[in-house]
Amino acid sequence: MSIIQIEKAETTLIEAKKILDNIVSHVVLSRNIQNYSIDIWEIYCKIEYSILLLKLHLDEENPGRFIEVTKLEKNHIKILTEVSDDLSSTIKNMKLKNYFKAIEHARNVKQILHNVLLDLRKK
Repeated sequence: MSIIQIEKAETTLIEAKKILDNIVSHVVLSRNIQNYSIDIWEIYCKIEYSILLLKLHLDEENPGRFIEVTKLEKNHIKILTEVSDDLSSTIKNMKLKNYFKAIEHARNVKQILHNVLLDLRKK
């Protein structure tokens, strides 16, 4: 069963990355991230699901270290590009079977997306 969990987690992360890269390409053109809040929620959910699958595979509840909440930059394109890069690192670590590192990167992605969603909600 754990091989299936890993495959599902990796597939879900790849799907999330495709959605995110699509958003980035559209936001670069329109400069309006507001239109993509539902898609960002979908990515957030996929990341959360992948983290859950990885934790089940590892059979370990490790909350990790707390990620310090920092103020977001106003440049959403830059933020989303950094999230995309971190998501790439997550997928790379999955392929290398470095699952704890993958969880760490995924948690960082999730936290930044959460902050972006909070920022969008304020507008």
